[in-house]
Amino acid sequence: MFIKNYQFFLALTSFYKNLLFKKKKNGIRVLMYHSIIDDDDIYTDLFQVKKSNFYSQMKFLKENNYNIVDSKLSNFIENKINILITFDDGNISLVKNAFPILNNFSFTYLIFIIASNLMNNTKNFIKKDSMKDNTNLCTYGSHGYFHEDFRKKETSKLQEELTKSKNIIEEYSCKKVEDISFPFGLYNSKTLIACKQAGFKKGFNSKIYINKKNFFLNNFEIYRTPIWCVDTIDTFIDKINGFYDWYFLKNYIR
Repeated sequence: MFIKNYQFFLALTSFYKNLLFKKKKNGIRVLMYHSIIDDDDIYTDLFQVKKSNFYSQMKFLKENNYNIVDSKLSNFIENKINILITFDDGNISLVKNAFPILNNFSFTYLIFIIASNLMNNTKNFIKKDSMKDNTNLCTYGSHGYFHEDFRKKETSKLQEELTKSKNIIEEYSCKKVEDISFPFGLYNSKTLIACKQAGFKKGFNSKIYINKKNFFLNNFEIYRTPIWCVDTIDTFIDKINGFYDWYFLKNYIR
C-alpha cells in the first residue's frame, strides 16, 4: 500500500513541479538513506534502496560533478548544489553494499549509529570492529543510545543517554562525534537543549528541504531529503534539484 500511495505522490509532484520551480536550488542537500539491500532481496519497508539503484544514484552525482561535502562543509562551494550523504541506524548492509561504492567514488559520508546496537552486538547492524577499519571518508554521528522518541524522555535521562551514546561511538570509531539524527525525525525545544548540553554541534531531522550554509553550521534543525525504494533515477534527480521541497510546507499545515 505504501508504494502505491507514494507513486501517487510522485505523479502529483511531477504534474506540479514545472509550475513550482523555475531553477535549481543551491545550498546543502542532505540525502537520508537507511539500508542498501541486495538486488534480489524483497523490499520490506520504504527505506530500503537496492544496491544497483544506489550505484546509479552515486554514479549520477559523480558524472554530473555534484560537490560532495562532509558535515563540516570543509569543501563547500558557493552557488552550487552541495550534497551530504547520510545513513540512519547503521544497518549492516552498508558495509557490503554502500561503503565499496562510496569509497570507489571517493565520496564522504556520515553514518548515525544507535549506540545500544553496538554494545549489544545486535544482529543486522554495524559491529564495533568494522567502525575502526572504515575509511577516512566516513564520519559517525549518534542516532541515540536507544532508537526511541527523545521527546518522551525526562530531560536528565535524555542528556545521560545522549552523552553515553556520544562517548561509545567515539570510543569504537576513534573519531570525534558532533552530529546527531533524531529518531523518527522527532524533537522539541527540550530535545535541542539536551543535545547541546551533551556536546553535539548539529542536529538532523527528516523534513524535506535544502539548507543554506549560514543555516547549516551549528544548527539543530538541519533538513534532509529521504531516498526511498520507489525512487527512480528521475525522481532522485528531481529530489536533488528541489522539485519535492514543496512537501516541506506540510510541516506548517495543521
